[in-house]
Amino acid sequence: RGFDKFFGYFSGFESYFSHVAEMNFCAEERDCYYDLRDDWTAVRSTTYNAYLFNREATKLLDTNHLHENSNRPFFLYYAMGNVHFPVQAPETMFREKKDELAGIPNIHRRAFAAMTMVLDDAVGNLTAGLIRNNLYENTCIVIASDNGGLPTVDGAASNWPLRGMKGSYWEGGVRVHALVRSSLIPVKLRGTTYDGIFHVTDWLPTLIGGMLGREDVLSTAHWDGINQWDALVQQAPPPRNQVLFNIDLDDQSDVTGAIRVGHMKLLVNVLHFPIFPDPKDDFLEVFEGAWMNTVADDYMFNLTEDPTESNDLKESHPDVFHEMYKIFSELRATATPPAFCGLAENKAARSVFNTTQFIAPWSDEITGFNCLEIGSDAEVAHSIAQRCRYGLLPKEQCATQ
Repeated sequence: RGFDKFFGYFSGFESYFSHVAEMNFCAEERDCYYDLRDDWTAVRSTTYNAYLFNREATKLLDTNHLHENSNRPFFLYYAMGNVHFPVQAPETMFREKKDELAGIPNIHRRAFAAMTMVLDDAVGNLTAGLIRNNLYENTCIVIASDNGGLPTVDGAASNWPLRGMKGSYWEGGVRVHALVRSSLIPVKLRGTTYDGIFHVTDWLPTLIGGMLGREDVLSTAHWDGINQWDALVQQAPPPRNQVLFNIDLDDQSDVTGAIRVGHMKLLVNVLHFPIFPDPKDDFLEVFEGAWMNTVADDYMFNLTEDPTESNDLKESHPDVFHEMYKIFSELRATATPPAFCGLAENKAARSVFNTTQFIAPWSDEITGFNCLEIGSDAEVAHSIAQRCRYGLLPKEQCATQ
């Protein structure tokens, strides 16, 4: 993908110690493979992956490459798993942070906190490396999450008081924290909060076009993101008034998605998720049943007045609802159906994985996929199976699959 150096895994997540791809799921399907590489070289290790990634990142900072090219900016994409399912923390962290962790009675939440402390140490080590190599003042650091947490026993996260969880369009699934550190940010603004609407696609134009002042680079192509640098440093009002969370076109007859325009948010054809409580004791409650059996519906909320999405305004403000739905429908009409067809079981892929026991690119032909037909019995069955994996359907329904 254009990087000069790669160290990591290809799948969605891995076991932190064994480096087996999506271990909890693969164990059920008996198709487990290792997933850790240094560029193309397969790596076998039992070291906690955050420590491996931190070692590699520090090594990059300490090499002469960055200093020899000091007049050229570098980009380091440092995507740690912390904190992602499965909840696994190194034993040393429990010993070193014993006093801090003692105040968390729930064992799963305690492990989640220990993983967060590993992340904190990693950021500290990276920052120290930048300072050690005289790169800190000339480097912009962005820390951003990709989605809300998984508030189950396995996930041990908490999005409270927001509704929903990862994989949903509710605020608990899509509203996340981020921070920016740069010497270009005025001193008076450091430590303050930006209240504008910011989308993940805004990072590239904000950093390239705004912070670096290279709008000329962006003018060569169409970008979905918006340059928000001037707004971040309070030299202009927030430029974004609208954000499309998603339009899912996997099934053309049953489209789902969400959009925000100003204060208002529209959710289309979604299950009504609960507000999962923030666990206060040693029992991590997991809600199953009632909300999983609800019928998908449309909802509309004023997020400024109702950030927990508790007061549906669809019926009381029909004009606003229809206008929001019109905007959503217009965007849907311009959407490109996804090219990804991961629904197919491809024997060629597994034959490669079985040979090496590692996840790896397995075909040079992008036309070799045999996608399942949208709406077919096989596609519907696979879609249900995927939802069952993440606990998004009742156990009774999943047991029949």
